[in-house]
Amino acid sequence: MEPQAAETSETSHAQTYTAFGAVHVCSCVHVSGRSMESCEQDFTTDMTGISFSSDGDVMRASALDGQVSAEARFTPGLGCTLVAP
Repeated sequence: MEPQAAETSETSHAQTYTAFGAVHVCSCVHVSGRSMESCEQDFTTDMTGISFSSDGDVMRASALDGQVSAEARFTPGLGCTLVAP
């Protein structure tokens, strides 16, 4: 695989994992009432390159030193939804 193709693949995976992680941890924290640390233990895929942070009702997941990120917002009665970039 050429270096550019490998980089594109890595970025693509990071986009998928950050989006999934943001929604999952947001739902786990805000809907299930668990701690962020507890929710991070649910992943069966290696998510060590993904970092999570919370700002009220918004959960943020980032990877590749912040180059890729995703946010999910909790809305009472609706749950967590991915925020468009």
